[in-house]
Amino acid sequence: MQTIIVDTWTNYKALVASKTLSIQYESSDVDYKLYSAEGGTFLWSIILNKGTSDATDFENNYKALANAPLMIGGAEVSSPNVSEGVLFNAEPIRDTAAHNSAASANTGYRVKTVIVNNGLNQIVTMQCQGSRDNTNWINIGGTWDVATATWTYQSCDTYFPYMRAIATCSVAPASGTLSMWLEKVGV
Repeated sequence: MQTIIVDTWTNYKALVASKTLSIQYESSDVDYKLYSAEGGTFLWSIILNKGTSDATDFENNYKALANAPLMIGGAEVSSPNVSEGVLFNAEPIRDTAAHNSAASANTGYRVKTVIVNNGLNQIVTMQCQGSRDNTNWINIGGTWDVATATWTYQSCDTYFPYMRAIATCSVAPASGTLSMWLEKVGV
């Protein structure tokens, strides 16, 4: 099943309504992760941060009807087993050195999306790495730049039991933080 991240809550609601899809969700202390399966082919997804007007709209108008049994072809199926790995958690980078993130253990999951929030006041260059043993690391794909004050994501179908990232700034940031997550779906 291919996971597709929907860019806004408004678009997610319109998509779910137009395709008459059910909403499944998981709740954490900080957000809701919403999923809607379409015919066993696509898994539409969005993350709503709690305390926002979008999350309030979900809570008031959709949450009570969500998490109904997932039906594909008339048969009930379980909701996807999903997880999130935190690689950088508000990292205050202040130099031009390469910064290794925490490693995410991925056994039983496929990493589907890498999400980056660059709150630094400089561009950051990101490089994903994978490892079979959490010791020897291999670059996955090429580097990519993330502009300052930007949220972005990369799709990923490469599997390694462990993944991490390296963040490097060519100009030392004076303020802000960097956060990065791996969104994973069970196999």
